[in-house]
Amino acid sequence: MNKFLKVIAYFGLGLCLGFMLIAFAGCSSEPPIEDWINSSVDPLLAESFKDMKGVKYSVEKTGSNEVTVTFTLDGAAELAVYAQDYDTVRTTWNDLGDSMCSLTNSMIENAHQYGISNITVHAQLMNDTNEDLTLLAVVDGDKVYDCVRDGNQ
Repeated sequence: MNKFLKVIAYFGLGLCLGFMLIAFAGCSSEPPIEDWINSSVDPLLAESFKDMKGVKYSVEKTGSNEVTVTFTLDGAAELAVYAQDYDTVRTTWNDLGDSMCSLTNSMIENAHQYGISNITVHAQLMNDTNEDLTLLAVVDGDKVYDCVRDGNQ
């Protein structure tokens, strides 16, 4: 009888621990990043750029907790060339980079409000004459590459 009680006690303890793990696992689960992109990010970006001709973008999940926003902007390569020599154009170029930093920070905040706690957001502006080349790259609000500052592309 004593062995039977021990088995029941261990079974009950295991059952309680199992329910606790299931409950905690349910509490820590986050919505899929793809759902956040489709329901929150895409509509916001579409609204932001609806009146801007020459701007194209894509948003995609690029890692388990990573999202990348890729932009092309008509005239971006030419703007980068002139930004190297003209201060007024460089100011516009720097403002563009600052806007990308703000965008990634806003996206992180939006993801947190959506229920995604751990996310890295990349944004990159591609060369409009050769879309294999990056002109500006931002990760989580910090410029990590700037062709005007770091070299030509």
